[in-house]
Amino acid sequence: MPKISQHSSDIVPLLQGIHLFHDDIAPCAQRVRFVLAEKGLTRNPDTKFDDVSAASLVAAEGSWNSRIVSLIRKEQFTEAYSAIQPNLVIPALVHNGELYTESIDIIEYLDSVLAGDRLVPSQDDPRYEDFHYLTELGKKLHWSIRHVTYRWGGVGRLNAKEQDKVESLLKRGRDEENLAEFYRDFSQGKISQETYDEHLRAIGQGFDELTKRLHDGRPFLTGDSLTIADAIWAMKVIRLEEMAYPTNELHPEIAEWFARIAARPSYETLVSNYRVLRLVFKVKSWLEKKLGTGLYWAAKRVVS
Repeated sequence: MPKISQHSSDIVPLLQGIHLFHDDIAPCAQRVRFVLAEKGLTRNPDTKFDDVSAASLVAAEGSWNSRIVSLIRKEQFTEAYSAIQPNLVIPALVHNGELYTESIDIIEYLDSVLAGDRLVPSQDDPRYEDFHYLTELGKKLHWSIRHVTYRWGGVGRLNAKEQDKVESLLKRGRDEENLAEFYRDFSQGKISQETYDEHLRAIGQGFDELTKRLHDGRPFLTGDSLTIADAIWAMKVIRLEEMAYPTNELHPEIAEWFARIAARPSYETLVSNYRVLRLVFKVKSWLEKKLGTGLYWAAKRVVS
């Protein structure tokens, strides 16, 4: 059973039912929402993450409360959110007053307590070893997705005051992802092009691992049924395709697999709430492609 996380928030103990602290554009939150939808839960109207009005405190059975932590407004760097998630990342989940803060732990927990098809194979399942490998590889490559997203998305730079605040808040947590160093180096332009290329190449190599499995015609990454491994990797494709990564050209079998994921009703729940922003991403990426810049041409240059 995933470990219950510690916190210093006055909000968490008040919450009954399932509450997800998230932003629609955050990939790690997307995969949690994907699982919630696959399990048949419906999304209640959005509230601010720190809303403590009576109506916001209880999520009815069969639904979950959406608590938005705006990345655009950098709300993940606020005192209030750091009391919930001291590592300043999204998502966090509360179920009946108990907090879970790592997205894979959250997914495994939800899979264990909610009805519906199991998305985590048991350890005696023949698929488990490969499932575990793909899940761990997906977690590892989240660091590469972060670099690629920030580099070609051009977002997330912090000024000196914001950087000082982030470092101060992160000192209260574990900062296992070295976010303080990343934000400082990114904001000051200290990450080399070679480093970005290495991360992009690592993503391509990860996709090669998926292609090896899909080559036998299986519908999902570990076989005939959907697992969390599919959710983890599909969210990477969503983010990359918004930035014009040439999945169809470089990884056609992955493009076919992703089309099967995108055809599921649960997929629509991932993208419906930020269609306008997705359009902005795609227009920006289209213009970059026309100009010979951006992620499309970087991937064509770097990924074999």
